[in-house]
Amino acid sequence: MEELSDLVVGKKIEWKYVGGHIGVAGNMRADEIAVSFAEGKPTKLFGGKFDDYEIKNILDTSHDVEMKKDRGVNKSHLKAKAFSYVSLVDGKIMTHQTWAECEARAKGKKAKYKKALNKEDEGEIIGEWQS
Repeated sequence: MEELSDLVVGKKIEWKYVGGHIGVAGNMRADEIAVSFAEGKPTKLFGGKFDDYEIKNILDTSHDVEMKKDRGVNKSHLKAKAFSYVSLVDGKIMTHQTWAECEARAKGKKAKYKKALNKEDEGEIIGEWQS
């Protein structure tokens, strides 16, 4: 955070909280980039004029309420008891019974992890990550 603070000295910055996985174009693109890097896959980054960027609504922070519900980014999901936790580290998917196990495997590594609420949810997460 200190590095970021140093970089914005003298610049007018407006900070906004943007929830993840709720249909915000810029956040979705950032997630695609992060996942590609985490999985060691090449990704094309834009380096031209802002007006030429293919995602025209990249600065729009409004979100899709239905996507937010569908993706489970709501308080009931966050508070719900986990069936398991699924992690993806170095291309290998594992399931964990506790968050502590999942965190220990993923911490400090390029990793993905997600809470599954039931066996079906766990299977869907694993299926998404295998494809």
